Formats: sequence, C-alpha cells, structure tokens
Amino acid sequence: MEKHKIIPLLPGIFQQSFKPGNPLFAFLSVMEGMHKDSETILNNLDSYFDPAKTDEKFIRFLLTWVDMDWLIDDEDTSGKMIKTDNLRLLIANAWYLSKWRGTSKGLIMFLETATGVKGFSINENAKDEKGIPLPFHIIINVPENAVPMRYIIERIIEKEKPAYVTHETKILIAS
Repeated sequence: MEKHKIIPLLPGIFQQSFKPGNPLFAFLSVMEGMHKDSETILNNLDSYFDPAKTDEKFIRFLLTWVDMDWLIDDEDTSGKMIKTDNLRLLIANAWYLSKWRGTSKGLIMFLETATGVKGFSINENAKDEKGIPLPFHIIINVPENAVPMRYIIERIIEKEKPAYVTHETKILIAS
C-alpha cells in the first residue's frame, strides 16, 4: 500500500506528525517498498489465470485445473506433443469441451483444437467387411496433415471417447 493511502487510516496525531525525515515516514516508506511486488502481482492477478496471457511455464498448472495434464508427456522430446498455443485454447475452452465429452461433436472439437488441423470426422455406423453393423464401434477419420501427431491423437481418443466404445483410426488421403 502506498504511503498517501495509509496516512488517512492513521489516528489524527500520527497524520499531523507525518513529515519526511521522521521515523513514521521512514517506517511507511519501508512498508511501501516491501509490499510493492505483492501489490503488482495482485493488480495483475488475472494475467496468471488467463490462458492467453499467462507465462508458458504456468500452462501445466492450468492444465491440472481443467483435468487435462495428461496431454503433457514429460518423456516426449520428439515434437509429437501439442503446441503451447493449442494448449492455451484447450484450457480456455475446457468448459465447453467437457459439456460435449463422450460425443462425436466433442471428440472432433477436442482433436481439432489440440492439433490445429480441421477435417476430422467420425463414422458412428461402422460396418465390417461383410456390411454387418459393428455395435459400439466408431471409425475416426484423421486428415493426412495430422498424421505427425498420431501419438497424441490416439491418447485423446482413448481419454475422450466413451469407455464402452471401441474405435479404429483411418487416415484420410487428400486427393
């Protein structure tokens, strides 16, 4: 808190004796300096929790808040993981994605947001080679330009699809 904001809160005798060079002035100056960093942080607190503004190091913490920390793999250094900008979008849209979790719409939105690639589709009426319907089985069609992220795509599908559903992934070849 700044000195000029503290002085009106003090008893009248202290307000009258407040002058540069006296012990009260020195005490309030030290207090003002000690609280400056804390006040700066508190005045900008929203920048820590806004996924678009927060520091890259804080993204992992925000992912734990929205139960998406499984998207980050400490072992992976091969570039198969999600870009930071896409992680920011996932955090910002976590409320909406959780609303649609377990649905085709939700899975497609999650995959497109995580990879940054449009064009995923899901066939919920899967059939075998003989044309017989496969109950509780879906086919996820992955755009060709998303293939480098296949590892994370499979992780997302396993986590976001209903537990009772089996799946297969097919690559859509651009023509």
